Amino acid sequence: METKGNDNLKSSSFRLRSPSLNSVRLRRIFDLFDTNHDELITVDELSRALILLGLDTNMNELDSVIKTFIQPGNTGLTFDDFQFLILFQNVVSSCDRNGGMHGTKKIDPKP
Repeated sequence: METKGNDNLKSSSFRLRSPSLNSVRLRRIFDLFDTNHDELITVDELSRALILLGLDTNMNELDSVIKTFIQPGNTGLTFDDFQFLILFQNVVSSCDRNGGMHGTKKIDPKP
């Protein structure tokens, strides 16, 4: 890939690793899932989105996991909660693939 100027743009995968672009993508996904546009994704909205994507969901399990990330006083995930959920899920998936996190404490998603 030929570029003029910034050397960081020489890698075709640069755009995939850019945190600001990932945030934009996550925001678009959040907005698609937030069907009533109230800036919150409820368990029902997330469940409907996952079903439309063809992903089998256990409503009780989904409800339990999502409520762990919803901040007190909210009825759904804010965009920040959603980002944290995605990050947390990526860390857990990475640990599962790499044999776990030996010698570490269990992470509580609520600070």
